[in-house]
Amino acid sequence: MLKLIPPCAIVGTIYVACVCGTSGAWGDPPGTKEQPKDKPKSELLVDNGQSLFILSDRQEKVTEFFQRNRVVVGDLWQKDLDKLSQAKEPIGKLFLSYTSANDDPEKADRFGDTLTLAPLPPEVAALIDKHAEPKGAGGDRLVTLILRRDAEHAELHHVVGLTTHSPVSFFVSNEKLKGDDFAPADLKYKSK
Repeated sequence: MLKLIPPCAIVGTIYVACVCGTSGAWGDPPGTKEQPKDKPKSELLVDNGQSLFILSDRQEKVTEFFQRNRVVVGDLWQKDLDKLSQAKEPIGKLFLSYTSANDDPEKADRFGDTLTLAPLPPEVAALIDKHAEPKGAGGDRLVTLILRRDAEHAELHHVVGLTTHSPVSFFVSNEKLKGDDFAPADLKYKSK
């Protein structure tokens, strides 16, 4: 048996759908769709001597950044940086030479370390290209990186910047950096 729908019911349904919206029936209720959250803007931190360049999640002094983060400074070849730029997942067992850590006196003066590094963010790659020594004839160069240890995964490190200062015994040195009122030894991690 075929039921006929009165024309006024059809018109009424179309009216409600047009005026009140269709989101309740066929999608998300109005105003409940989650808006994409903007990634916090990175703040460029530069010391007075212009030898430390860091992208931080907040505006702060260079000394404050180091003292609130577990940091490693070390050299990495450009070819490995290129791999990090293309990576979608962290890369393990990358060797950095002349590493120095600010949170462990036994790791403050080392020949090097094999670390797991997170993919290189484009803004950090641009910072490195702007402030590092120019690439050599073969396109390679050694870059002294500043790496922040991940808060949740201690074996993972994030490249957050670079320094034009030598990484050798970096956090052991009591010699003030040119143009600065602090020495690298003043940049040791301070637990909360």
